Amino acid sequence: MKEYVKNNGFYLETMADVVDGVLDQPSADDAVKVMTDRIRSLFCELQKTENVAVRMSCLGSSWSDPSWTGQGTVLADDLIVKGEKRGVIEIKIDTDQIHGHENHEIRLRQISRLVAIVLGKWEEMSKLKYNEKRVKNYCNKLDDHIFVLDADGNILDFNNGFKDCTGYSTEELAKMNINDLISNIPEEFELSGIMEQALSAGHVTFEVEHRCKNGEIIPLSIRCRPLEEKPGCEEETALICVARDISREKITESKLQESENMYSTIVEEGNDGIIIIQDGKLTFVNSKIYDITGFSPEEVLNKSCLVLMPAYEHGKFMEWIRNAGTCPAEKLICRVDLITKSNREIPVEMNVSLIEHEGREARLLIIRDVSERKHSEELLKKERDRLENYLDVVGSIIGIVDRDSRIIFVNKRGAEVLGYPKEDIIGKNWFDDFLPQSVRNMTREAFFRVMAKELDPPQYFENLLLTKSGEERLIFWHDVPLEDENGERIGMISSGEDITERKKAEEKLKRYAEELQEANELKDLFTDIIRHDLLTPASVIKGYTEELLLAVKDEQARMLAEKVSESNDRLIEMLETATKLAKLQKEEDIVFEKMDIVPVFRMVTDSFRTQLEKKKHEVVFSGMESCICVVNPVIEEVFANLLSNAIKYSPSKTKIGITFSDDNDMWKVSIADNGIGIPDQDKPLLFDRFHRADKKGIKGTGLGLAIVKRIIELHSGHFGVTDNPQGQGSVFWVAVRKG
Repeated sequence: MKEYVKNNGFYLETMADVVDGVLDQPSADDAVKVMTDRIRSLFCELQKTENVAVRMSCLGSSWSDPSWTGQGTVLADDLIVKGEKRGVIEIKIDTDQIHGHENHEIRLRQISRLVAIVLGKWEEMSKLKYNEKRVKNYCNKLDDHIFVLDADGNILDFNNGFKDCTGYSTEELAKMNINDLISNIPEEFELSGIMEQALSAGHVTFEVEHRCKNGEIIPLSIRCRPLEEKPGCEEETALICVARDISREKITESKLQESENMYSTIVEEGNDGIIIIQDGKLTFVNSKIYDITGFSPEEVLNKSCLVLMPAYEHGKFMEWIRNAGTCPAEKLICRVDLITKSNREIPVEMNVSLIEHEGREARLLIIRDVSERKHSEELLKKERDRLENYLDVVGSIIGIVDRDSRIIFVNKRGAEVLGYPKEDIIGKNWFDDFLPQSVRNMTREAFFRVMAKELDPPQYFENLLLTKSGEERLIFWHDVPLEDENGERIGMISSGEDITERKKAEEKLKRYAEELQEANELKDLFTDIIRHDLLTPASVIKGYTEELLLAVKDEQARMLAEKVSESNDRLIEMLETATKLAKLQKEEDIVFEKMDIVPVFRMVTDSFRTQLEKKKHEVVFSGMESCICVVNPVIEEVFANLLSNAIKYSPSKTKIGITFSDDNDMWKVSIADNGIGIPDQDKPLLFDRFHRADKKGIKGTGLGLAIVKRIIELHSGHFGVTDNPQGQGSVFWVAVRKG
């Protein structure tokens, strides 16, 4: 009974650790790893043995402890979260030591149910944290300054905008009260009153002057709402406040007030010049006219109306005045120049009305100084001309066609491609004059359907145009319909790029690719010839030379036979390595899989046992015991070539070091020998085909390291060689991606 209570106590305590540990994890991988470790410790305690392994997959992640590869009985149970299978828990127990099999199954089901609940909560918490983080980010991106106050005015939370506005650090603000930041808060808006009004009305808005850390005073508009409402709870509710910098509004209000005052003054004194003409004389003149011209009332009143104009405007003005009662409305406006007392001419715009003044007919003229507007029109024209110049220097064709397919604008590039001067293009029909017959009708029909909104314009398309010389050029077009204020389509603006030469280049490149494919096929054929037509005779020669060495007794003849055998072996090795190198051309031809390269290298080392024993080498493995990589089994060729070189170039009775190390997102394998080393000038070219450092007396094809280079490149890895830091010799290394 005590043991039962003890086990259940340990069970509950361990499961509590699982819950605490999982809910604290930031990622699914970490959560699954924690659960795997904790569940294993639970089963180890209950089983009284260390021969328990756990493997779990859920949340899109999986984890197993290193001992999973051993033998044993496997128990499994699904993880059901909210009615949906989300993963599985498996335990492996040593078959020889297992007892209470049914109890373990029950315990596993209990654990899987609890883990499923924990996973559901973890996912919910992860979503909550994610949403909280998003809300925080949104708040931090707002221009408004957001902060939270408790009932005493202490600052509980805030966004970056509020912190930046105050100039205080996060740590400083966490210790401050809102009163520390307000320069003058109105008496009617004391904090208790603000809280009360916010609770009763749902919100409260007021303005204060905020005092920054640097002493600057910023006017703020603050809107507060209750953060939480707890009916029946005596605790005062916190406030969430949104403050907005109204400095510009205050400045604008001040300027607006000034403008209103100014406007009132202008209206009272007359914004425009006003004159009344009777019998050709000026019977009334307001102050604005005096301001414009510089004349005094004595110099103007009861004088001829022509006194305000230069001589060249007299005829035009008098004709306009005589026709004032009969001319159409658009002709009631006259544009003339006034002359000032200093003989300066000012452009004005006059509007005339027939009135009765002092019982007789008169003309009322409203006169407006249009000097600035005329200047603006001149500037606008300059801007328009400059815009046209900009459009002329862009490398694309720019053109505008009206709804009747008439060209109303074309830039310099468009004129150059078409081969006409601009003036010869404007007004022409785009389809009839500049499109070849083969595409004219089809394109015209599509254009009018777009104008009628029966068809959406294609954003990008290719089409031909016809130049003055009769040449057809291929253009890549982008069209945007032009609409008036009523939404009616009135034309099309088009930008285009001449892709004629690019298309020709693409066709040329396509032909080159086909030729390259043919060359690759010839290369494959040559590789097959090497393997069959050259390697087969070499193998036959090898057999005969071996027989000859056994049969020949003459020492000189035997020496010649040995040279033939050695040369033939080198030829066979060169043919085989050349064949391997020829096959390693494209990454897409290789299938990658997850593989532990440590046992792979050990297997390769075993295959060199004879050579190692012959030279009495000792191979020493160090570093990581397991390195899971994304590789192809051809990686064995890399290890074999590097180990073979280390055996060849190391003196007898020396150690060859194999080290596995962590290199960020890769596993690095280093092979250290104790040979004569490699000069620095040879290192950059060492991995090129047929390049060998000065290795007198050592046989080789010069292709081994080229094969290493190609295989590692296909694995998107790295390779290199350095001097052996332990003494003489070299360290060759490769790095491949982690699995």
